[in-house]
Amino acid sequence: AMQLTISAQRGSLSLGSLDGLHFVSGDGVDDRTIAVLGSMADINRAITALQYDCKVSAGCVAGTDSITVIIKDNGHSGTGGAKVTTKTLSLKVQA
Repeated sequence: AMQLTISAQRGSLSLGSLDGLHFVSGDGVDDRTIAVLGSMADINRAITALQYDCKVSAGCVAGTDSITVIIKDNGHSGTGGAKVTTKTLSLKVQA
């Protein structure tokens, strides 16, 4: 299985689909950090409709935020052993 870890610095995240995923951290709904194991198809389906929410009551404010995405194939795709990639997306949050 592949592993997805996705986190927001201030806001919360909800996955678009929870089907076929094994949760390592969070439950996939309104979490600051979510870590799951699943097939590439299940992970792609989960992040296709990813939702970001900025709630003042949770400490989120207008300004900037970032979402960090880490994908690990755990050696299950291609050759050359396990692969890891990390991407960080910057967001402008409006009040």
